[in-house]
Amino acid sequence: MSGVHRGGGGAGGVAPAHWEQYLLHVRNLSAEGNVAKLKEVMSEAQERLARCLDQPGAGGGAEGEVGPTADGEWAKLAAMMDIQEHSLAMVGLLSVCLRKSTNDNREQLLNSTAMFLSECNGEQIRLFPHIFAQLCHDYASHMIKRGKPIQGILPLTKAVSKIQLRDKMLTSVHSDICMLCLSAKIFAPARDLLNVDFTDISEDASAECKYILLYFYYGGMLLATVKNFARALHFFEICVTIPAVAVSHIMLEAYKKFILVALIDQGGKAKEIMTLPKYTSYVVSKYLQPLCSPYTELITSYYSNDLSSLQTTINKYADTYESDSNSGLVDQVLSSQTKTNIKRLTKTFLTLSLNELAVRVGLANSEEAEKLVVKMIQEGSIHAKISQKDGMVRFDNNPEHFNSSEVLETLEAKITRCMALDNQLQSLTEVIETNSDYVKRSGALAYSAGATSKEDPAQSMSFSNGSGAVSGSGPAAASSSSSGPAMGNGSVPYS
Repeated sequence: MSGVHRGGGGAGGVAPAHWEQYLLHVRNLSAEGNVAKLKEVMSEAQERLARCLDQPGAGGGAEGEVGPTADGEWAKLAAMMDIQEHSLAMVGLLSVCLRKSTNDNREQLLNSTAMFLSECNGEQIRLFPHIFAQLCHDYASHMIKRGKPIQGILPLTKAVSKIQLRDKMLTSVHSDICMLCLSAKIFAPARDLLNVDFTDISEDASAECKYILLYFYYGGMLLATVKNFARALHFFEICVTIPAVAVSHIMLEAYKKFILVALIDQGGKAKEIMTLPKYTSYVVSKYLQPLCSPYTELITSYYSNDLSSLQTTINKYADTYESDSNSGLVDQVLSSQTKTNIKRLTKTFLTLSLNELAVRVGLANSEEAEKLVVKMIQEGSIHAKISQKDGMVRFDNNPEHFNSSEVLETLEAKITRCMALDNQLQSLTEVIETNSDYVKRSGALAYSAGATSKEDPAQSMSFSNGSGAVSGSGPAAASSSSSGPAMGNGSVPYS
């Protein structure tokens, strides 16, 4: 294993003969396909290594007792193993070493982890993807703490391909990549991940649904940062509407941003656009709004079409928006209302002076009005012409007649996408309808028509589509205790 630190193992340590026997066991059990015994052997080896590193004077021992044991033990292990041949044997041990390391010996372990994530054998790793995923989570967390998030993005991007069975499979490691991109304030590495409409969930992600929520939460933040508000709104909506039996802190923060992004992107539409879909879990619909009163008041003020009312609400809850790290989005909501009011004027007037327009939408003067109108014309949100001679704005109809070849190509692409989506929905429906647990629950509900329970079997059943369990009530695992640090535009939540 080139590039791995070869430091001493410190006092004590696990005898090399034990690791040789361990490697032999793992190799034989893997060949036999004895997963249960393999899991037992790996757990015992990890516990033995953890006890070794917890000894006084070891790298993970009592506070203030620093030694080279954590990276030293890994150096001894790495010298005995080959990444491709022994990936399964190494992953759990590397995870233990990383968790037990100290600031003095962690750098070499992080370098070794990056190499392992990039070069390990995916076929072996997929036998125990949750162990590999936990290593990825620990690695991402350490890279954040060390202020080097950008260095962790490439290894984790390669790690995703190790546990994915297909391109449209969402893994828990996707959330780590988005977290690092947010912390590094770069969007490009996450662009491809965020443009995929996932249809499968990996085993590691379904085991702890917090990471599914975090992917859509972090992804929404990244998309909002680059002003792809339509896609960001989609991500926040998914985060809030994932079936749940409890409201998680992640959902709460996502709902706040859902409101703000919806006002920015959809504020010109009817107020009903702010209502969560009917398939939102009852407990989420019931408790989210009372917990977000500063944001629900913002909706009321926005649709009053009164700039002063909106400004009053913003001033009233300024500290709340600041503590939630949502001040930037709130400022864009204020700007969005002004644009919405200008759009409304295009439906009432054919011509309007810049001075009159400024008064009606609450701008300071005609110069500000002109700048904003020009910007909206360039964005394509309105169609108008400004006369410099008399300072008048003439609002025009949309010049597009929707008969060009470009429009037809766009229409054809959308139809093709809808057909593919329909086929996919039919396939997923067949998977659900043929699931034995779903069939049993459906039958039980059919025979208990007089019972008070009205639950939909799909809301509470866990089913597998061949890529891991998909839990209808999984996000309960990400309850209010699954919160990280402040979730907002500058600081990144992680756990």
